[in-house]
Amino acid sequence: MPKLLTAEEVEVRREKEREYQRKYYAKNRAKIIEYNRKYRAENPGKVRESELKYRAANIEKIRERVRKWCAANIEKKKESVRKWRKANPEKQREYERKWRAKNPEKTSERLRNWRAANPGKVSEYSRKPRAVNIENRRELSRKYRRKLSEGYIKKLICQTTSLKPADIPQPMIEAYRALLQIKRLIKKEPNNGQVAGS
Repeated sequence: MPKLLTAEEVEVRREKEREYQRKYYAKNRAKIIEYNRKYRAENPGKVRESELKYRAANIEKIRERVRKWCAANIEKKKESVRKWRKANPEKQREYERKWRAKNPEKTSERLRNWRAANPGKVSEYSRKPRAVNIENRRELSRKYRRKLSEGYIKKLICQTTSLKPADIPQPMIEAYRALLQIKRLIKKEPNNGQVAGS
């Protein structure tokens, strides 16, 4: 009957195997990389399936490894993200749009914090578009006025009340829009809404 190994002996044997594998890999690195590259190219389906199974079974281990790597390589991570964003602007915009839609409170909070921390930049940014695109802004304002956009109506309500845009309820916006539509219809009447003979 073969001799049973103790836990310490098992660990020693495993460490020896790991050491052998490390040495073998170091000695045959180029050959192993080339073999793996060729295998992945010839068997994409198998590789993908294997990777998905591994990820599903080891998701926490993978996340922890990624967290540790990111913590130890902050600058590399930032540079990698910068390169990806530069190479994939459309994907980045789509990702940001989805994130903002999913996290409106966080988005508002981040914007408020940035504005509070950068008052000079806020006024500079708001001046630049006005100076450069004044005709575009006028056209945009005309468009919002024609369509009675929510922002346009909120602006009108704020001008005649002490309310802030965030405090204006949706029913009030709808009622004000209906009122403006009625006023526009009255103006279009040939006799300005007056009944003949009155």
